[in-house]
Amino acid sequence: MIELTKAPTPYEVDTPPYPEIKRGQIMANSTGRLKLLFGIETHKWFGVGILGEGASKLVHIGQTALSFSGTIKYFIDFVFNYLTLEKCYKTTECDGLNRLE
Repeated sequence: MIELTKAPTPYEVDTPPYPEIKRGQIMANSTGRLKLLFGIETHKWFGVGILGEGASKLVHIGQTALSFSGTIKYFIDFVFNYLTLEKCYKTTECDGLNRLE
């Protein structure tokens, strides 16, 4: 993160909380969230972080997208099982794209 803040690359951060996802509501988890950093111009992912229940199961999904130079459109067309926290990725990307428009 420090390298990114020092770089001249413009970036955006999106951090929707778990309660925006049905699974988060069912778990009554009000503190969990996924944090995604991405380039404003390139839409390329710069980093991902997760805080909350299930974080250790979710972080590898973001790491995979990062290793393939994923963009914030990477998961838009993916279908995630309903009522899972994995849907946080799709929600985060949709939020991020909406912020850029």
